[in-house]
Amino acid sequence: MQKDRTVRLDVMEVVFGEINAWLAGYFTENEVFTVDVIDEYTIRLLPKQAGMRGFISSIVLKLSTQPGLLDSVTIYEGNEQSFTLLLFANQILNNPQGEGLFTQP
Repeated sequence: MQKDRTVRLDVMEVVFGEINAWLAGYFTENEVFTVDVIDEYTIRLLPKQAGMRGFISSIVLKLSTQPGLLDSVTIYEGNEQSFTLLLFANQILNNPQGEGLFTQP
């Protein structure tokens, strides 16, 4: 056995770093991914750089019918036989909070 000495970028760190931009609708301004709109609720992101494609071949976003929410994110790795599926359930958008939540103690 040999220790892996290559520098690896954490796939989940990349994806979570991008989710806020995706939810805000910023797809085409992305320097890391190109956008392929499959249908009204499905967007596929393809890495622009060959190095990134080595560990993320594509990311598929399933948008909710409620604007501002995602139903799922599927991250396909390498040859697309391996993937990570993130499902979002019981979503609540703009849930009202009590006034006392953000006041001084």
